Formats: sequence, C-alpha cells, structure tokens
Amino acid sequence: EIFIGVYSVADGIPTLSLGTLIGGTIVLLTLVTGLNGALFSGIALDGKFVKYSLCKILPRVPICNRVQIHDLGILGIVFITPAFLLSDGRLSRIDGAILTLLYLFFVWYYLHESQNHTAGLVGENPPLFRNVAAFLFSILVLIVSARVIMDGSEVLLTRLNISPFLFGVIVLGVGTNLPELTIMLRARKSARDVSVGNTLGSAAANTLLIGLLALAAPMSSLAQPELIFTVGILVITVLLFIFLFHTRNVLSRIESCVLILLYVLFLIGQNLLR
Repeated sequence: EIFIGVYSVADGIPTLSLGTLIGGTIVLLTLVTGLNGALFSGIALDGKFVKYSLCKILPRVPICNRVQIHDLGILGIVFITPAFLLSDGRLSRIDGAILTLLYLFFVWYYLHESQNHTAGLVGENPPLFRNVAAFLFSILVLIVSARVIMDGSEVLLTRLNISPFLFGVIVLGVGTNLPELTIMLRARKSARDVSVGNTLGSAAANTLLIGLLALAAPMSSLAQPELIFTVGILVITVLLFIFLFHTRNVLSRIESCVLILLYVLFLIGQNLLR
C-alpha cells in the first residue's frame, strides 16, 4: 500500500491510492474480520479490550478521574476520522497532518498500554545479516510488485472506464489485504486474537497512509457519489464493529456473517451507483 501510494502520486492519480486505503479499511473490518469469525466459530477477545480512567495516561488533567477511555473508542476514532475529514469533498495538507498526528497518538497509546506485557519475550535472535538481507529482498519485491500493479491498474482504468477511486476501493482494496486474509486462515484457533490484532493494526495504519498521501498530494473536488457512499459505509462499518465487539468482547458466528453481508451490500451499492 505504501509503494502503491508513492506510484499513484508520481503518476498523478492519488485518488487511486485513496480508494485503496479506504476500501482496505472496509475490507479489513468487514470481510477479513467476518471470515475470521464465521470460519472459526466466532472470535473471543475477553480481556483484550479494556476500559480505564483517563488518569492512567494523562494524570495531570484535573477531571481525568471522571473520564473513562475504552480501547474500542480509540480504535473507532482512528478508523472513522478520515471519513469526517473527507465529508467536505477534499483532503488538504492540514487534514493529512491531523491524521498523521492521530496515528502517532495511537502508537503511543498502545505502546504505553503494552509496556507491562513484553517481559519474557526475549529469545534467540537469528543472525543480523540474514535479517537485513531478507528485509532488503522483501522491499525490492514490494517495489517491483507495486509497479506492476500500478501499470496493470492504469490499463484496466482505461479499458473499463472506471474512476481511479472506485477501482482502488473495489479491486486494490481487496488485493492489498490478501496477506491479512492469509494470516487469518493460517492462524490457529488459539491465535485468533493475534489475527484480529493484525487486522486492526493494518486498518489503523491505513489512516496514517491517508494522512501521508494528503501531505504529499492534497485532493479536492472529491464529492462524487462513489466517495460519498464509500465514506458512509466506512462510518457504518466502524460503528457496527464497535457495537458488536463492545457487547461481550465476543464476535459470534452470526455477527461475523453480518459483517460479511455488509461488505456484500457495499459492493452491490457501488455497482448500482456506476
């Protein structure tokens, strides 16, 4: 997604990357999470989402003991903020800065929360050279793959007569999240929460990438029907996701199917708007 964003800006079609990122968040919260729960008899996250006083992270705020913070609330703000910033039909550099700072707060928040849960995780490390070589090779593969995807996308955009934003939402939004689908399918039952954590982290990272995209290539005149509909579905998706998990910290198989159904309805709606 990062390199697709770089290439889309370089090729003068940043809306392709914007659609990919927003569509990716919808895919992660509906299709990927839904399949995770539907295929494996639901998702139990008891104790993973917590609520506590604001004093835990901002003790100097006078009324901190009166304000309760919930993990789902923080996630919801990170996921839904791009939708509100896009409601005026444009994405400015100021919007980009807001999204970038929001993601940095998100990272700080979870690092602060997890600092007491990292003890005992130190093990034998592979050789440094092997790690560096694997990392550089992976970056090279990503760069080449992103260029191939962009070239193919530009050809299809011309032949299908479809807007870059919509193509990113429907096609690349799914394609760029195939790794999350793979991790979800390969994760053992005991590691369902790890799979969900990977999904939520990827969705949050999309907010950062939208912010960086806005900083690099501000966009205006975005108030098209497909974008308005997509932003609306994003808001509905986030609110539904929070509601389903907030009830019992459990996502049942039926609730998982509801998320999948929402994604199907999203595709049908986009097709009707064309």
